[in-house]
Amino acid sequence: MSTSAMRRVAAAAVGPSIYAPIVAPGTEKHVFISYVHENDTQVDRLCAILDAAQIPFWRDRVNLAPGDNWRAEIKKAIRDGSLVFLACFSEDSRSRTKTHMNEELTLAVEEFRQMPPGHKWLIPVRFDNGPLPEWDLGGGRGLADLNYVDLYGPTEPAAAASLVTTINRIMGDRPLSPAATMAAVAEATDSTRPEMMRVLTKDLLLDGSRRIELDELITQEANRVVGVLKDEAFGAGPIAGTSNQQAGIIAKQAHQAWLLAAPFCASLRIAARWGDPSLLTPWITGLRRMVEASTTAVAGYEALTDLRRLPATFAVVTAAIAAVSDRRWDNFKAVAVDPAVRHARFAGPPVALLELTDPFHAFQHGNGVAALLAYAASQGRTIDNVLAELGEDKHMRSGATPEFNWVFKTLQPLFADQMPDDHTWTTEFERAEVFIGIVAEDRFLTRPVAESGQRWRMGYWFGRAASDMYRIDSSPITGWAYELERDGATWGPIQAGLFGGDMQRADAAIKSYTEQFNKRASERW
Repeated sequence: MSTSAMRRVAAAAVGPSIYAPIVAPGTEKHVFISYVHENDTQVDRLCAILDAAQIPFWRDRVNLAPGDNWRAEIKKAIRDGSLVFLACFSEDSRSRTKTHMNEELTLAVEEFRQMPPGHKWLIPVRFDNGPLPEWDLGGGRGLADLNYVDLYGPTEPAAAASLVTTINRIMGDRPLSPAATMAAVAEATDSTRPEMMRVLTKDLLLDGSRRIELDELITQEANRVVGVLKDEAFGAGPIAGTSNQQAGIIAKQAHQAWLLAAPFCASLRIAARWGDPSLLTPWITGLRRMVEASTTAVAGYEALTDLRRLPATFAVVTAAIAAVSDRRWDNFKAVAVDPAVRHARFAGPPVALLELTDPFHAFQHGNGVAALLAYAASQGRTIDNVLAELGEDKHMRSGATPEFNWVFKTLQPLFADQMPDDHTWTTEFERAEVFIGIVAEDRFLTRPVAESGQRWRMGYWFGRAASDMYRIDSSPITGWAYELERDGATWGPIQAGLFGGDMQRADAAIKSYTEQFNKRASERW
């Protein structure tokens, strides 16, 4: 995350006129940055983050002019102008016994002791994982008692986003555009962008005054996904080589489809769990557009163009797991059931999103691809590593439901903080998977019969739970059927309006899905 990169992103996102946040002391409230000069590079990066977010800051190297009484100017900048004091620590600062930073900290602590308890002003920043120094802040408090920000390592972009949000709150009503916030965390990589979106969503979701910012942020992310799905290059190929090499090409594009969807999913997971239907519009709109883009006929290799289903599929499964695990039936209904699109190849009525986003159909033309992905994910290996092991003649055995197994392994890290152990994750994933299938079965049973006399089953939600034949007596279906029998018309999904709010309709869907489930489970066994 270089300073030049920060400036390029900031200029593109919020216009060329904003790159001047450094202020003359006394002219504007600002963030004071205290550091040792051995950390100039890290502080350059911090300043670029603040600059891109349009947050004014004071830094000695820039704000002190020749001939200034530096002690007087620093004291003035700390006492008269700073609304936030960032104390930056590293091994360089810890290893020195005498620094100007210590003098700045002494002044800062004096100021901090006069502030009311709980007031946010002094924020420690770490440039490595070393301990914070033992500074007495008064009232039995020490520097280590304050929440610090880690601006290093793979979580730096997310931490930077959180820091920017915190500073803006401290500095008052300073509306910050989502584009500027995105710029503030620089050119996020595939590995850091999901965490960034998770943090931003948590910060913005319940702040009514920033609802427009959140909507724009999610729309921007959805536009990024849809733009890739509509690009002719997505299905262009080429797909060449041995059958294993061809499978590898398709598998790599499937993995790229997940990386494309991951930030949107990370954000949707927070919204589906903690928001309410009235707040979910930007995610629903974005998800509907993804489905529409994935079902529009385009030129290319079918094995590649089918993969356009994956971003929306991951999003629907993410929303289902988040909502079902917390029994947010209203959110599940709002995201996966109520939104519907017209399928380009289906002349009937609009189809619910959950009927067009099952993992199976994304791989219907990719022979062996799902098995390759599932195996690589389960072993924590790359596609190339697995292909090298297989060689040209050996083929991957598919096993049961490899598509669902890949989604299962791929999504697990996204829920690691909520479901840290394998047993909990397996249980919640399969409960959600089966619940989606039951609701999809209800959609099938209630769909008008076509002129041909046929009723089409659109979604295929017979995944991991159906492959575990040895656990069929403890299948999630049994649990859902028991809940309906126990609660009757007061069952949560019925109260939320699922199954049309009809107990008999829910019972019919469970029984019909159970019949299909047992048939497929027996075939696999």
